[in-house]
Amino acid sequence: MWTIFKAIDRWRVWNNLLDYPVYLPPFRSSKIFISREQADANYKYFESVKAARVDLLIRYLSNRSVHLRLKQSELIHLDRWVHRYGGHLLPDGGDVIYALSEYEPVWKAEYHGLNIIHDVAILVGDYIVSNNSDASWGLWYGDGDCEAEEMPGFYQPCIFGLKNYGYNSPLPILYIVYNHFESGRLRLKHGVTLPRTYDAVGNFAREIGVLATKDLHGSDFISQ
Repeated sequence: MWTIFKAIDRWRVWNNLLDYPVYLPPFRSSKIFISREQADANYKYFESVKAARVDLLIRYLSNRSVHLRLKQSELIHLDRWVHRYGGHLLPDGGDVIYALSEYEPVWKAEYHGLNIIHDVAILVGDYIVSNNSDASWGLWYGDGDCEAEEMPGFYQPCIFGLKNYGYNSPLPILYIVYNHFESGRLRLKHGVTLPRTYDAVGNFAREIGVLATKDLHGSDFISQ
């Protein structure tokens, strides 16, 4: 029975998903790091398509009975959708981390679900910035340490200015979001709820709420 439910949920996620436009910045590399100038061009591309990507995501989710307008109460519905369906968007294996950080492999075929994860990151990033006046979008260039090139968020859009306890600035919001989807993938793969911090209904919405408040001690985003 569990297998049947998983198959139905996967169909709901992937139905017409391949028609969802691919996020395709101008510079991508899986072998060498792109230059700072190329990273700037990628960030300009991000800024130019950001609003359109959010609209795409809202339409995709609305066809799956999740209606969002960047309101706190509606993000709870997004949380529940991510918990139930998010794991189906990731391939079981493959070079996902490289695809996220370097846009190679291109987000097509088995990687097509990364477009949804990326656009969820934009949506919640916009939510954080619109509610927390300390926060803003920006491109992270690293801190001069060569090891920074290996860190999540290097040469990618991040959230700057956060002062929340337990979070650093800049915050690689794409990887924060990805962790919740990855937890769902592991739960689906093993068929049980894994003892992971991310893998519980409400944790995604709660984390967004913490980041979207200027309260240094966080916030109670949803009630238990």
